[in-house]
Amino acid sequence: MTFSINVIFKSKRFITCEVCDLTKNLVFRLIFVYAPAQPSEKSEFWNVLQSFILNLDLPFLLLGDLNEIKSPSEKEGGATVTNARCVRLTKFLSNTNCIDLPFSGNFFTWRKKKTGPENVFEILDRALASPIWISCYPNMQFVHHGFTSSDHCPISVNFQDQIHKKAPSFRFELMWTLRNDFSKMVKSCWQYQFRGSYMFCLSQKCKFLKQKAKKWNQSTFGNIFGQLSVAEKKLENIQKQLGSSHNTILENAQVRWLKKRDALLDYKRVYWQQKSRITKANFGDNNTKFFQSYATIRRSRNGIKQFINKNGASVTDQELIKQEISDEFKLRFTKN
Repeated sequence: MTFSINVIFKSKRFITCEVCDLTKNLVFRLIFVYAPAQPSEKSEFWNVLQSFILNLDLPFLLLGDLNEIKSPSEKEGGATVTNARCVRLTKFLSNTNCIDLPFSGNFFTWRKKKTGPENVFEILDRALASPIWISCYPNMQFVHHGFTSSDHCPISVNFQDQIHKKAPSFRFELMWTLRNDFSKMVKSCWQYQFRGSYMFCLSQKCKFLKQKAKKWNQSTFGNIFGQLSVAEKKLENIQKQLGSSHNTILENAQVRWLKKRDALLDYKRVYWQQKSRITKANFGDNNTKFFQSYATIRRSRNGIKQFINKNGASVTDQELIKQEISDEFKLRFTKN
């Protein structure tokens, strides 16, 4: 990837850059922050930062020392953490819809540099991003590196190409239940008779339903993202034609395509909601991008990005990681 970076604002606490991703033809904001540790300065800092984030009209990535923790588990040693100390950061994340990026490497990013029981560790350095930024860079890696001479460990965000994965296994899609013909298909499959024990019949019905659901998904349900793209282009063309003249046929076609697009948007929302494993009861019905971002983060967490081999060396190349894991399984399961 190739980036062009320009500093557009800097102060005691902030450095804001405009980043142009020349590979993707994308512009986003990169914000570096150094939050105050003094309690008297915290309120003003967080109010200014929140106002700045809410007024951004571009995807953004925020990096830096926030001098706050989200929960007592993010501190080890020293005085007991009260819930009141965790309110400021959690409230900021909620108000701005920022997402705290998952990390690899060291758990803590700051240490008091004392010895014995007086030592204190905390997660103070973070990477926060907008949902749109995460969807643009789904394979990014946020890393906490090892401590050196500083009381803070270095942090970095690594951009990488798509990780090669095997074809996904069959999974039930919640969005299928929004169509009446799906329940009819399930009922017809379940009524099919097999001979054998109860468990054998159950397993055979599940296999039969799986085969039918795969075919139904491909032939009847189809690719919702492709269909949504077609529907939006159709509507765009129809509305351009209606802008110049009145036409009853086009108006009726517009109503049909609007109805189809609304249904597809509903399928899309449920799809990403299921992938993110967040319930709409907690977050409402209109958070497709929010669900999509969390689904992206889940995929990132589930991927194996680093592997420590038997010699203690770190392996990050995806092909080498697959080979190391394959060799280890062969070694384990071919022993007498």
